[in-house]
Amino acid sequence: MSGSISLLVTLDGVGWIIDPGHGWLRVPLVSAEGLSVSEYSYVDKRGGWLYLEEDCDAGLWLRAHKVSGDEFPMNILNVDAPVRNLPRVPAVGSWVCHVIGSEVS
Repeated sequence: MSGSISLLVTLDGVGWIIDPGHGWLRVPLVSAEGLSVSEYSYVDKRGGWLYLEEDCDAGLWLRAHKVSGDEFPMNILNVDAPVRNLPRVPAVGSWVCHVIGSEVS
């Protein structure tokens, strides 16, 4: 894997989940600490994963970690992804971005 990771976080399990309507990048929740993401991403607190929506949030994480999205495997589904059943990252006020921190971990 090229690039450098500034956090001491393993990238095992990072990958794309794509369904017929959208896609998400699955990343460790701790690897997104301090990152502002939209309410269109999902969080699995118990499992410790964040599912970053593909259009904006995933790109923020990729740039923050200096890695390319094509470095990670894709799981392409023909049905709605189970990600859609997880809680969304909460919106803050009238702004759709939320800074990931202890309140979602």
